Amino acid sequence: MEASSSDILCREISKESQTEAEAILEQAARDAAQREKEAQAEAGRIEADIMSRASAQADALKKRILSGLHLEIKNQKIRAREAFLLKLFERVRQRLEAFRSSREYPEFIRKSVLEGVLALGMDAVEIVSGEKEKAILGPELLRTIEDEIRKVSDRAVSLSLSQETLNEGGVVLMSPDGRVRFDNSLSARMRRVQDAMRLLAVKTLVEE
Repeated sequence: MEASSSDILCREISKESQTEAEAILEQAARDAAQREKEAQAEAGRIEADIMSRASAQADALKKRILSGLHLEIKNQKIRAREAFLLKLFERVRQRLEAFRSSREYPEFIRKSVLEGVLALGMDAVEIVSGEKEKAILGPELLRTIEDEIRKVSDRAVSLSLSQETLNEGGVVLMSPDGRVRFDNSLSARMRRVQDAMRLLAVKTLVEE
């Protein structure tokens, strides 16, 4: 029995519909695959961005921790060195006090006076000193120092002992009116050494 024209037409329509449906499904599958690929790529970018930010935050946190640790270590070094310097300065002070009773001390006083007088550059200088130093700075030593100054500076200087008494070792040189002073006391010399040692300690810390 031959198929009618309507049956043939139905079969053709069905075939075309199936082909079209398959094409639509294939296109849908390709679109889905593309969207999945794009979604995975976007997810990868988001993950990379999150990891990058997390890494940057971790690095920043690490730097802050290390910076704080470095600062604390440096502060500990400063405290330790300051404690050491204080102990050292105390030992130096004790040795300087003992030095006042040594045989070398009179020569030290002579040089201290000579240094201060030359620094002041005046024609008349008063010497402020302690009782031990007054005993050393007798008329003969003062004339000797005046002669030395005349030789090295080619000028005459008059030296005299002040009525003022220094409560420590060393000497303080001053103008007769007391307005200009050159402090060559043991404590002043020690302060100059302390300042130099502290500067050296700070310089060493900065360079570390």
